[in-house]
Amino acid sequence: MATTSNRACDQVYSSYSAWTALGELALYDVDADSRWLDEARRDANGLGTHTRQADGSYALRTYVCVDRTAPGCADPSARVVVDPTIDTAADAWAQHLETAIAIRLAQPAATLP
Repeated sequence: MATTSNRACDQVYSSYSAWTALGELALYDVDADSRWLDEARRDANGLGTHTRQADGSYALRTYVCVDRTAPGCADPSARVVVDPTIDTAADAWAQHLETAIAIRLAQPAATLP
């Protein structure tokens, strides 16, 4: 069963969101500009806020209710729905992102591989 939220956000697929942040980390690796690390951390925090479930897994996606027949959107007060489908790829990419951020926080940029 989908859970609902009234907090507005764009449709987010957990895997794609993690990939975007990993791209920001790749830019950080090239120029050591801390804004890329900050952006990746902000993206990871947002991913956790919007798609992390109580059991620690990541939901497949969240989406804005534009079609009231979509799962979880029948309630007129629902604006954003979290699709609770457990997606092991979403979990793996989110965990990879968390690890990649931790590595960069633990090492100065100049020493990264």
